[in-house]
Amino acid sequence: MRKKENGSFFEFFSGKKFKIVAFFSLPFLSRRFTLTSASHSSLLQHHHQQFQKNNSYARVAARIEIELELESEVPVAEAAGISSEVSRLAALREAESAAAAGAAAADEVERLLRSP
Repeated sequence: MRKKENGSFFEFFSGKKFKIVAFFSLPFLSRRFTLTSASHSSLLQHHHQQFQKNNSYARVAARIEIELELESEVPVAEAAGISSEVSRLAALREAESAAAAGAAAADEVERLLRSP
């Protein structure tokens, strides 16, 4: 639109009759509501998918954490089993040496009792 050379912008429009567009008419509002509700449902669906993806990531991370704990507990359990076996073997050696010493003492007592 061209402005008049001598007048202001508002003077140019003051004499004209303009048709006012009703932005709050029923077809406009129903179309806007339809678009808004479609956008809202699309956003809800997207957020639901993101939530499901985050839950699946959390489940996978928990499984990996459990597997790592189990893998780290296995060597600890094996080491505990080995140490208990070593302690049992040491106890058996002590018992064997005590039995051998007892048998030697019994033999000595018997030899002393037989000697004149």
